[in-house]
Amino acid sequence: LRVPDDMSLVGFDDLPASSYTMPPLTSVRQPMGEMGQWLARYVLSRLRDETIEPFEPRQELMLRESVASRRGR
Repeated sequence: LRVPDDMSLVGFDDLPASSYTMPPLTSVRQPMGEMGQWLARYVLSRLRDETIEPFEPRQELMLRESVASRRGR
């Protein structure tokens, strides 16, 4: 099978190498730094028997050429 001629391919986490593959990989980007900071605050709050606001990470779809619609199909 050929990507994106026969099928579309989407990855997750938007690793730096995603834009250098052939074809460049469409991927979902997440705020890993913010997620790590929130998790550290969450662990500390649990140790203190406190509550913390839930974290809802914003995700972004990074459209690249591994999806057929990106190539005008």
